[in-house]
Amino acid sequence: MIYQQKILFGSPGTGKSHQIDQEIIPYQLGIDITENPENIIKTVFHPEYTYGDFIGKLVPITRSGKVEYNFYEGHFLKALAQAYKNIISAYDKEGNQIEEFKNVVLV
Repeated sequence: MIYQQKILFGSPGTGKSHQIDQEIIPYQLGIDITENPENIIKTVFHPEYTYGDFIGKLVPITRSGKVEYNFYEGHFLKALAQAYKNIISAYDKEGNQIEEFKNVVLV
């Protein structure tokens, strides 16, 4: 597999997501999008997109007059967690590999 980095840009509704779903994921990456959709994490970068949006962030929430902090994982941490689940599920309890683990794609 030849790894490539591509940036698709354009106005909304010009077919960027369609191109990713119909051409890039199945043909260039060789992944069946219907087989394991949880292994495909999609993100869109724009000027307001922050490090916290991509990695994760603490968000303050007020409940009953008290401030609580909830952590919201970003796209990168979602992909990392899914990749870890795939690796763990590829091994049995004795540590023997029982199947090849599935790749996770962040597009």
